[in-house]
Parts: sequence; C-alpha cells; structure tokens
Amino acid sequence: MAGLITRPSTYTVLTPALLAICASILATQLLVPPFIGLADNGDFAKVAGPLSLGPKDGPANFIYFVPDYLRSPRYYWNSQTLSTELPLAWVATKLAGVGDSFDIRWLGALHGILLLCAVYALIRCLRPLPRGPALLIAAVAVWIFTDVNYVAYFNSFYTDAAALLGLLLMIPLAARNANVILFSLAALLFVGSKPQHAIWGFLPALFVALTGRIRGLIAAAILFAISGIMLHFTPPDYTAAPLFTLVFSKLTLHSPAPQADLAELGLPAADSAFIGMHAFMPAAPILDRQWLRQFERQINYRSVLNWYLHHPLRALGILDETLTLEAFQMRARNLSNFRRQDGRPPGARTRRFALWSDFRSALFLKWPHHILVWYLLVIAGSIRAVRTPSQARLGWIVLGIVILAIGEFCVASLADAAETHRHLFLFHACTDLTICFAIAAAFPTAPTKTAGFPNRTPRPQSALPESDPQSVPRTPQSHR
Repeated sequence: MAGLITRPSTYTVLTPALLAICASILATQLLVPPFIGLADNGDFAKVAGPLSLGPKDGPANFIYFVPDYLRSPRYYWNSQTLSTELPLAWVATKLAGVGDSFDIRWLGALHGILLLCAVYALIRCLRPLPRGPALLIAAVAVWIFTDVNYVAYFNSFYTDAAALLGLLLMIPLAARNANVILFSLAALLFVGSKPQHAIWGFLPALFVALTGRIRGLIAAAILFAISGIMLHFTPPDYTAAPLFTLVFSKLTLHSPAPQADLAELGLPAADSAFIGMHAFMPAAPILDRQWLRQFERQINYRSVLNWYLHHPLRALGILDETLTLEAFQMRARNLSNFRRQDGRPPGARTRRFALWSDFRSALFLKWPHHILVWYLLVIAGSIRAVRTPSQARLGWIVLGIVILAIGEFCVASLADAAETHRHLFLFHACTDLTICFAIAAAFPTAPTKTAGFPNRTPRPQSALPESDPQSVPRTPQSHR
C-alpha cells in the first residue's frame, strides 16, 4: 500500500525523529538547569513518607519546587494510602544509587520514559494512516502532552503523574489491539494511582473483558479486584478532610437554609459554627481526634450523594460554578514551578512550554460553556463511529474517554472543595485526548478489527505468493 506509514522507509524515520523531539522537550523541562517541577501542597508525604524521604532544606510548600531530598528514618511516615506512584518512586530511588541524597529528577526521568513509551505506542497506532496525517496527529499529541501543564507533574510526588501516564499508555494500546498484558499493566497504573481514579476501574475492565477473550476476562477480574482493594483500604482520614471542606465551605456556605442542610446530611445544628471553614485552617475541629471520629460516624459520601439527589438544581449550580470559576485554571496558580535558588518570586510559574495550556485556559475564560458543545459533538461522532463496523472499536474507546472525563469533572466538583481546579487534571487530559481523536477522525484509515485482540499467529502459507521460497525476499519483523 504505497504512501502508508507502514512502509519501512517512512516508519523507521518517523519513530526515532518524534521520540527524539519528545525526549528533548522533556529533558529541557525536567533535567537541564534551570529545570522545573511542581511545588508540594502537602501531599508529597503520602509517597515520600513510606520511602523515608524529606526535603533537604526544609519544606517550601506551595511557594517553591523542591528537587533535593534526604533519606532518613525521621522522615518515615506510613500514610496508609495505596498508589502505583509509590513503586515508581521506589524504582527511582534505586536508580539514584546508594547514599542519603535523592534528586527528584530521577523520578522525572522515569516518568518521562513512560511518556516516551506512550508516544511510541501512538506512532504504531498511526501506521494505517498516510504519512502526512500520521505525522500531524503524532506531532499534535507530542505538543499537547509535553505542555508544562502535564510535564511539571513528572518532577513531583503527586500521584496524578501515575494516573496520567497510565491513561496515555492505555489509549493507544487499546486502539491498536495490543497485548492484553500490556494494556492491563497500563490500566493498573491508572486505576491504582489514587482512590478517586479507582472508581473508574470498570471502564478498562469492561473493555478488556469484551475484547481480550479468556485472558481478557482474567485481566478484567484483576482490575475489578484492584479497584475494590483501593476503595476498601482507603483510610477514613483520607476522605474526612475533603468531606469537611465540601460540607462547610461549599454545600452550606451559600445555602439559604444551612442548618436544614446540615440536618439532612446527618450533622447537628451546632456544627453550623464551622460554616465557611476548610479542613486546613488552624481552628478547624477536624484536628480534634474525638470530634473527627464522631464526624466520620455521622456523615459519608453516600450521605452527600443522597443530598445531591434531593437537590438536583443545587448540584447543577455547583457544576456550573466549577465550569466558570475553576476549569480555566489548567495550571494550579498556587503551586510554583521554580526552585528557591532560581531567584524567582515565591509562587512564580514558568511560561515556557505553556502555549497549549494557555490557549485552552483563555478559551475557558472567553467561553466556559464551549466544552459542553465540544463534548456533545464528540459523543455524536462516537455514536456514529460505533455504528460503523470498521470504526466501532475506536468509537467505544472515545465514549469511554468521554465517560471518564464527565466522571472526573463531577467528582472534582461535587466531592471536594479544595483545589478543585487541580483535581480537574484528568478531565483536561481526557479532553485533550478527544481533540487528538477528532483530528484522526478527519482522515480515512484502513479498516480495523472491532473485536478481540489480534491472534499473533504466523500468516498462513497460502497467503504468500506462489514462488520459489528461496527467491521470496523477507520483510524484517520489526517493520510489520
């Protein structure tokens, strides 16, 4: 098939070129001084604590990015939270070698390698396309996902990095009928990153169950189990702080009847004294262990869900408020990208490699509800693709991304009230993925299989041209 990217001459040039460009952008941001990262908001200890890592020159939460850490027993803390970011950080500490010092750039490099793997998987997905469209799609994807909005997380202990990389690995692996094991490992990286993402484990589980045959059913069972374990073993204190902030700084703060709302949520009228407070204020009662235990017995997220069901207009109002006041902050404004020694003001953020996130933020400021129109168009296009046999698989994948995006938006908006803009991180990533799919949909492709991962067996001899076997030129396996 002349002109296709499957031709060895095109494929062998495109792959290393795009990977080299992507690696250069990552190295410029993550490794080469003045490299950048993301300041700690207090969450780093959930990953660094079990590894006995602490900031070398003391904490600089929010105002500066801290790259240098020390290993010491005094920094050990068992956060009791599970995350696939923890084994990644552990591998990074082993790569850093022996000694008490740890440079977070080792973790940034490991995250970067995983992103390069996702780019490589994407390039293989694009092989059925003509070289021009394939190059365009791959270049746009590299541009979008090497934006500082995403890459800054790589030089950090935020579990969102594992979630993002798991998602970016899953999608091309699913689209190209990849090996069940590889897809499941990517899904595990995503599902196991944090409890907020574990609730969406059913999406990759259903996909692999429907397309992966016997091994797919086994992988689906494992993914369902991991999701259940993540949710079951989430410590109560992990949800208490966001729940407190949600109730007292969002649900009741502007309520016309706050005491009635507290009663409906199962809380006493005396708790109205805490309206307007968040969990991280020095005077917050959540710091009192006895009060905290009573609070955890009185309310949970089932109570909040029941409240939303009885107040649907209030729920819609909160969603609209998030869309208009939070969604434009694709990059957290309260988290610095610079080290203290870089000489920048506290809380300063970089402007390098921010063109894409600046564009999307400006669009949200100009017309926040454009995203509703966009997702309606994406849903309509996905449904049309699902009804086309040759495109059904991709249609289902995009619908899965849409469900994940809507779910992440709703959870960030309705289940928390602190740093809602930062919790929209995966929502924005899903939106960017749909943009990449929209570009791909503009170009015709060769028919693709719609059911099952491919059976990797040798092609039957009858499919080869009839000629002397010694005279048939062999095509290198790596280019098929």
